[in-house]
Amino acid sequence: MADFECYRSFVSIYRLRSISAAAKFRFMTQPALTHHVTALEAEVGEVLFQRTSRQTLPTEQGKMLYRQISRAVDQLERITAGFQSQSEHPVIRLGGPREYVYESIMNRVEGLPQHLNISFNETTELVDSLKLGHLDVAIMTTYIDVPGIIFVRLSKETLRLVGPANTELPDGLGESSSNVKESLEHLDWISYSSELPFIRKFWIEAFGECPPLLPRVIIPDIRIIKSMLVQGKGVSVMTDDMIKVELSNGSLKELWVPTNPITNEVWLAYRTIDQINPTIMKFVERCTCTPFST
Repeated sequence: MADFECYRSFVSIYRLRSISAAAKFRFMTQPALTHHVTALEAEVGEVLFQRTSRQTLPTEQGKMLYRQISRAVDQLERITAGFQSQSEHPVIRLGGPREYVYESIMNRVEGLPQHLNISFNETTELVDSLKLGHLDVAIMTTYIDVPGIIFVRLSKETLRLVGPANTELPDGLGESSSNVKESLEHLDWISYSSELPFIRKFWIEAFGECPPLLPRVIIPDIRIIKSMLVQGKGVSVMTDDMIKVELSNGSLKELWVPTNPITNEVWLAYRTIDQINPTIMKFVERCTCTPFST
């Protein structure tokens, strides 16, 4: 009879859709993982997976087996993880934008027993780190449909075009003015990265095209950008949460308001397979205010 490790390997491959990713997740070699699947296929007498050029997909027999055994495997994993979390100092590896992690997430998880190992990166790198098991939880400003990754929306923010209080724009610059785009192109732009993350989204939704902008300054720190804006060194697009104090005290002002509000969503992401890990799920629960049921 196939042992429990074979079923664990089967579930990992099923959820991650990749033998290599499942092997990294289980800290095993690919041949060892493949041996587990081969042994399980011999036991049940059915082919459980078929490989394509990009993924390892379950057969109908594989789907049927998963429905029958996944809950039992998860329960056994959860029991084991529960004992481990009581005897160790659990560490959560968290990645995301430094400003959002610092200003929002740290307040939400205060008092939890987990130790935090925090890194900062862009969305694409965060997704890759999650898939490879280098991160447990990631905060992202973009939703990406990735097999094996669960996204939970944390917040919805409004993007605002802002500059120093003394910024002067042409008279008659209104919501439907034909010279809006041309006038904005000639301003000194400050961006978080060369990809113009917030600026690009704002420009595309406001004007229906990619921004033809070359930022005067690129610096990956929102706090420094805010300081530069207040000092009159340029303009930028930022979320309302980032600049609510500056807008309130008049050190920054909104330069132009599009007809339809332009919003951006912030997401928390974790691996499907980690739903059985109570340490990670309690952290997710605190971040999202979504109860986790064991």
